[in-house]
Amino acid sequence: MKKMLSMLLALALIFNMGITTFAAEAHTINMSSEKTEASVGDTVYVTVSSDAAIESTGVQVFVYYDESALELDKDKSAVGEANTIFELGNPQTNNKTGKHYVEFSFVNFMKAESVEAGNYYTVAFKALKEGATTVTIGAEVFDADYNQVTSVTEDTVTFNITEVPATEAEGYSISASADQTTTVNNTAAVSVNVIGHSDSSIIGYNDYDVTVSYDKDKLTYESAAAAHDSAVITPDEETGTIRITGHGEAKTFEDAVATLNFTAKASGNADVTIISAKVDNKNSAISNNAPDASVSDDVTVVKVAYAVELPENFDGEDYVLPGEDYTFTAPSEYYDVTVTVGGKEVLPIKDGAEYEILDVDGNIVITAKGMTFEVTFDENNTASVTGADTATHGTDYRFTVEASKEGSKVASVVVTKEDGEEISYQISNGQYIIGGMDITGDFTITVTETNSPVVTFEGVESDEVAGGLKQEATEGEDFTFELNEEDGYLYTVMVGETELIADENGVYTIPANLITEDGVTVIITKLADELLVEVSEYITLDEQKMYLITANNANKVLTYGESTMYWSEQYEAYCWLVVDNDTVDNVKAEALEMINVAEEGTVAAQIAYDFDVNQTTQVDINDAQLTYDMYTGSYNDFTTVTMDKFLEADLNNSKSVNVEDATAVVNNILGIVSENSSQN
Repeated sequence: MKKMLSMLLALALIFNMGITTFAAEAHTINMSSEKTEASVGDTVYVTVSSDAAIESTGVQVFVYYDESALELDKDKSAVGEANTIFELGNPQTNNKTGKHYVEFSFVNFMKAESVEAGNYYTVAFKALKEGATTVTIGAEVFDADYNQVTSVTEDTVTFNITEVPATEAEGYSISASADQTTTVNNTAAVSVNVIGHSDSSIIGYNDYDVTVSYDKDKLTYESAAAAHDSAVITPDEETGTIRITGHGEAKTFEDAVATLNFTAKASGNADVTIISAKVDNKNSAISNNAPDASVSDDVTVVKVAYAVELPENFDGEDYVLPGEDYTFTAPSEYYDVTVTVGGKEVLPIKDGAEYEILDVDGNIVITAKGMTFEVTFDENNTASVTGADTATHGTDYRFTVEASKEGSKVASVVVTKEDGEEISYQISNGQYIIGGMDITGDFTITVTETNSPVVTFEGVESDEVAGGLKQEATEGEDFTFELNEEDGYLYTVMVGETELIADENGVYTIPANLITEDGVTVIITKLADELLVEVSEYITLDEQKMYLITANNANKVLTYGESTMYWSEQYEAYCWLVVDNDTVDNVKAEALEMINVAEEGTVAAQIAYDFDVNQTTQVDINDAQLTYDMYTGSYNDFTTVTMDKFLEADLNNSKSVNVEDATAVVNNILGIVSENSSQN
């Protein structure tokens, strides 16, 4: 109400700015009390009055008090006889100062009202606890020309409250349960409890006859449960009373006489009051009437508040009492908030992320949605950026970035607000994610790229290269990689004609000068680090056979006995011939013993397979004849025809010499290319 009055008076001032006003004399308001000494439970009064009459467009008086020491009693409060225009409001708490107060006021900015001198309002309080407690006032008074003219004096009254000596009641004591708060259409349960007996040896009760009344305008009686299942519960909805009578086995003081269930149907304070109560036990029932129980607290106040619906993550109570102001807080100030009270839209007072609704008189429904902001993709971006062109506060914003071409890569992604401040983001599963709470205005996404040559690996499987067979390098920088080498194999790594050697940590480095804009290819050769030997029948002689022995040990130069073996490109192995009448397996076993790795620096002769079988440097029909003589068994050792000539004769890569090899020589002479020729 305070804010409402100030706003209305400010509006009135705007409407009347053309009126000439003159300063008015100060208007004095004071507060007094005829009695400042009281006991707990007594009613104390403060009277607010003025020393002079005034023509006024608005008066508002705030009476501040300690709600733990004093409780407002509106029924005993009274407006001054000559100033009935004032209305007394409900107790409230100032959200900023935390002070508890009640106000009385009037406002009429259309015309001034006559406010008489003397008593404005007498406000009554019930004393709640022992000790000194102070009541103070504050006031705002505006004259007919909307000038504030208040001067508050004698604005403090201190009451000294003393405790009333307790007088122990005879017999049973009964009490209603504590006050509670609910909302319309929701339930409230009020219990009636036997809380003790003046004779401490009595610890229970057997029978009872209790009548309670309830505010039938605000509460609907639904059901009840009594201490005994056989109890009779008699509700009377016309009078708003419920009678509970029961008897039976003994019950302890922890067992409620009855629990009454109500549904709230109208807002406001609804009293549930114990009207009468008789409680006794079976020992007394023999010869006595059930006595009245003393009632220590006869009223349960069910405060029927208005319900509040809040959006997720908004902070505030889920109810508000009639006439009170309601405050709630949004997660941030970047929400569009809509408020309805009693189904009608109202405009809350906004202070950053905090909102206030004044003088609530209905259920509150608050809805909100995050503010929407524009997203700009920098016009200089060469990379492809995919994302929505708007972002909503409170909802994560996601976008993806893809390099413009193969060989390029994203160097940086920067998100900036309009003032240049950067907004942070996370990267997950290829998506860039801006947290919803970080979206507080329009922003721009800027992406830069750098050229990223591709390094391609050939000759091995993808799991043998850390990072896979295709990796990105940075132009102008060395590129390093590692191999997951398989045990038992030797690896040769080449870039063009340059062999790469791993350092002591197994890291290979491609120098920057070998990496071009189009990328670079790394050729990896993988050879078993063991002696591999194969034996095949090369030529069949009269009583013996000529065997071809091929061997390899990671391309190391090999010897057979003391002699260096020949290198055959078409076999991809070193080769040797032996004449023997033994089996293939036995020849292989002997070869495994005879073959060794040559001394470092040894160079092996290479079989040319150039059809010059007799090695005269000219290919003619004699080369075909010599080949024929070989496979027909004309020569059974290497005395007349040397071993390397025999090896040159396998022109079709069959690991044997036959008619096809002689034919290959003839075809070469005639210029006919044979499909099986080693020179094909």
